[in-house]
Amino acid sequence: MSQLSTSPHLAVALSGVVEIPACFIYPLLNRFGRRRCFITFLFTTAMAMFLVFIKKNATLWLVLGLVGKLSVSAAFNMFSYVSEFMPTQHRGLALGVQQTASRIGGAVSPFVVDLVSDVHELAPSAVFGAVVLLASLAALLLPETAGRPMPETVADVEAAAHRKRFKKGAVYERTLSDDSTITDVTSN
Repeated sequence: MSQLSTSPHLAVALSGVVEIPACFIYPLLNRFGRRRCFITFLFTTAMAMFLVFIKKNATLWLVLGLVGKLSVSAAFNMFSYVSEFMPTQHRGLALGVQQTASRIGGAVSPFVVDLVSDVHELAPSAVFGAVVLLASLAALLLPETAGRPMPETVADVEAAAHRKRFKKGAVYERTLSDDSTITDVTSN
């Protein structure tokens, strides 16, 4: 953030302030859905990171940096979204992998800034913007979990993915992990 402002003290102070509204995103999640909010937050972050290339203006860079920080903080605060589409027996592991990956990303990011800043002063914005854009595109593959029960088993996850592929009211037969078969009618 301090690379995007002429005053590093102001940038850091404002960066902390924008964390506060990011903590109050939960009413949005229930109204608009977790998947849509998550993708919107990530995409907004990516666009803010790319828009700094439009004009060399310290104030514009600071504002876009704060918009990006707010959006990525809101997306990060949605860590419970991962647990909502994972089965109970794997939920803790999924959250642990997610937290580990985020900590590794936080540890590596200063090195990325040091390595690419020599290329161009805005190169870190391009690198981080590209990573967040890829994350927002990957999030398109995630299921919506708002208003749906959390899966208890891997079979529940597979059944939900299977129902998504069929039209409402379609009758289909599926084989479970114990080689038994069941007939099901889709309801969504």
